[in-house]
Amino acid sequence: MKKLTLLSLFLVFAIGIFFLTFNQYVSQTTNAETSKDEIVPENIVSEITSGLTDLSETETGTETQTNDEPSNESNASNDSDDEDVLNDENDDDDDDADQPDTNELTWIRSESLRVSKGPTLRHADGTSAVPFLYFGGFKYAAEGMKIKAAFAKDTHDSYAQGRVDSLTAPNSLVITVPRGGSIDNGPTGNGNHIYGNAYGDVHVLDGSMGSKGDFVTTDIYNLEVPSDKATKPSIAGPGILNKKYSMLDAPQFSYRIDPKTGFEQQRMIFFQQVKRNNDIYEVEVKIIQKFEKNGRVVTEITYTNTGNKPLVRFMGFAFKDFSLTKDFREIRDSKGKKVGDYVPMRALGNGRGIYLQSGITESRYNLFTNLPNGPSSWAGRSISKAHDQQKGYINGFILGIGSGSRFPWYSGEGNVSHGNYESPDVPRGLKNSFNDMNDLGDAGLNLNAGARLGGVKETERAWDSGFAMHTKPLTLDVEKSVVMNYASQIDIVGAKFAPAIELDQKGTEPAPDIIQSDAQNYRLTGTWYDFDSTNAELYYTVDLDDTHHGKLLKKLKQSEQSANAGKPQEWSNSIPIGDLDEGLHFIRVWVQDSDGNLSEVAETIINITPPPNVVPTITILSPESSEKNPFSPNTHSLSLTGTWSDADSRLMKSATYKVDDEEEILLYKDFKNAIPGSTYFWELPDLQMNKYNDLKLHKVTFTITDEEGNSSSDIFYFQHKDGSFQVVAPHAIDFGTEHIFGANTKKIKPDISGTLQVHDFRSNNQSPLKITLSVEKFINEDDENSTLDHRLYWDKQQRADQELFIAKTPAASNEDWLTTTNLTDLIKKNIEMDFKDNESTVTGTYTSSWTWKAIESI
Repeated sequence: MKKLTLLSLFLVFAIGIFFLTFNQYVSQTTNAETSKDEIVPENIVSEITSGLTDLSETETGTETQTNDEPSNESNASNDSDDEDVLNDENDDDDDDADQPDTNELTWIRSESLRVSKGPTLRHADGTSAVPFLYFGGFKYAAEGMKIKAAFAKDTHDSYAQGRVDSLTAPNSLVITVPRGGSIDNGPTGNGNHIYGNAYGDVHVLDGSMGSKGDFVTTDIYNLEVPSDKATKPSIAGPGILNKKYSMLDAPQFSYRIDPKTGFEQQRMIFFQQVKRNNDIYEVEVKIIQKFEKNGRVVTEITYTNTGNKPLVRFMGFAFKDFSLTKDFREIRDSKGKKVGDYVPMRALGNGRGIYLQSGITESRYNLFTNLPNGPSSWAGRSISKAHDQQKGYINGFILGIGSGSRFPWYSGEGNVSHGNYESPDVPRGLKNSFNDMNDLGDAGLNLNAGARLGGVKETERAWDSGFAMHTKPLTLDVEKSVVMNYASQIDIVGAKFAPAIELDQKGTEPAPDIIQSDAQNYRLTGTWYDFDSTNAELYYTVDLDDTHHGKLLKKLKQSEQSANAGKPQEWSNSIPIGDLDEGLHFIRVWVQDSDGNLSEVAETIINITPPPNVVPTITILSPESSEKNPFSPNTHSLSLTGTWSDADSRLMKSATYKVDDEEEILLYKDFKNAIPGSTYFWELPDLQMNKYNDLKLHKVTFTITDEEGNSSSDIFYFQHKDGSFQVVAPHAIDFGTEHIFGANTKKIKPDISGTLQVHDFRSNNQSPLKITLSVEKFINEDDENSTLDHRLYWDKQQRADQELFIAKTPAASNEDWLTTTNLTDLIKKNIEMDFKDNESTVTGTYTSSWTWKAIESI
């Protein structure tokens, strides 16, 4: 008797039992070339593949369907076209429905990792620096490693643990190019150099790969292994094998071009899950990396409750393990000593974040936490690994023997090795990284620029350089999300160093800094540093993106000691704005040093508002719209923001909104105007638009009324646009556990988490969509010559179709923006499988590619 275990479309052998789950599907839409005699009228193929599929981007882009029905469909139970077309009645009201998002169609799904290039940063001496972003280790991303291979167990040596690559590690690096050189010469060719910042990334010459100390996770593990103290939850990384609380299945990787910058963004999505009978606790973690125009990399992490139960005291985490590297190894000094790790981490000051630099001041890494939706708590302490799991607190035995906290809550013991604190230890009494979930860490210490993290003395020994951050503890309700953002930047100290600038003001078009119309000046604050100049000048422009026409804002000066240390220098000054018109204005600042080197340009946006009136004023800022140019939503919900003001009333009676001519809905009631004449923000975070599922023009009227009965309004216009179609597939399909005795197992009906849906944004009564499923061989993850036999059943009949016909959707509506067809109950009812070993089957993990496809046909 053999024991087999299948997880996420893969099979793991133990002796005599097998277990199967599939999960993590993502939609892809591509345009396919077709000949004139093929009946795909719009030349559109929408595909959705499992997180473990081997379908290449090229294959996805060229695959077509030429038959209205598969040729071997005759034995299917749904033979007639009438029965194949599903009724979408009530689908829009399905509580379990995955919400449509036309924005999803802009992402390109890839089964291989990749590296994305940022803006070329040119210096006055002719040298340049080019940033790159990617997930996991650079070596694997540059090679285009398959997600499936990176997700597999690491067996590269006897000490390896966890997965081959830390796929949830959002990483970046910089390649420097000498004067007259080219980035095309490669990372280290013809004078080029490559600089990284993470242990195990750009680090292969030291034998470290996979960036396993950098990862994103949550505290959902606390539901599996509860901590003995509620304020110190248990935490597990995403690199633990075969555990759903770690990672439900291989993550989904996508990329797209950022319409604002023209540079490529990358996205990684994974799920963590804990089941208790019919209760499903599940989190979708979505990580997006993107460039700003100045080369800085912004990381946005969104944690969404995709289960069916609220997550109490939820926190989303991100961890980093720093090591400053050059040319694929840790930076060395002139004597060959490593000086890129175990280096002091320091504050940028004023809650801006942290920085660390190599011992010979060649490379510097900055991490900025002062973004909108920045981490609630952050601390620069020691490190953990993606394959670690820790019970938050253990009570211990009699008299407390064995009790104590575990990472990231434990207290340092001060153990020293080779002159530094022994990893992952920190100075005695210092927390690693927080005392409990309410501890702000270094974010709560209000450290000055240049001060060491942890508030320790300058003479304190160094520890293994790590960083932890998390969201504010909260109850995360079903389908709700919480976001955590941070930014990073790598500075390289060459023969001539360009100065660096940080601007504290971070106004954006959706959320600008609000300025009263009678204001004459606008105060700017921030920091600058330069390693080789003691004198510099600060310039600015208003509504002009041109560094050749800047106005001098301030002369800057620092000591040679501060320059050598790269210590951030505070600056502040005001610019005149009295002559500016009401509305949005773009303010840009930069530093030029005495050698002529320019920093990158920092930007903030202000909104000069009309003077307050005795009649209250309400204004919609975001999204922008007008009756002639209405906003086009891409989902069934929308967030709106704006401002309000009143010159004299101390109490406001109400703020309301209504859609079209419907009944008014109360947004705020009896709220204070603390300082009459001031301008305040308001927000409608979740305007539900399901009932306006059409292509008509709609308006949302916002009205504010003061206690005297004075009122005014502003109007937001929206109108859906027709488009393509989107497929959303289950992210977990679990076939349970069965015995196998050399014969086929019984037919197994899966437990399906998530839904199979088709969101159709087409109009004008276009043709139905045909949904098919194809299943490839189950192949051993560690030995591609080892396979597992399977048989697929639909409606209790064995099917050998290359593409199994599932159903047809209704024809697209002429009036509706969206038609949703939910196929979940259909596949739950009809899909079954059985399995059998063969002469090649050996103990291991088996994977199979599952492709769900939607095709237009006549």
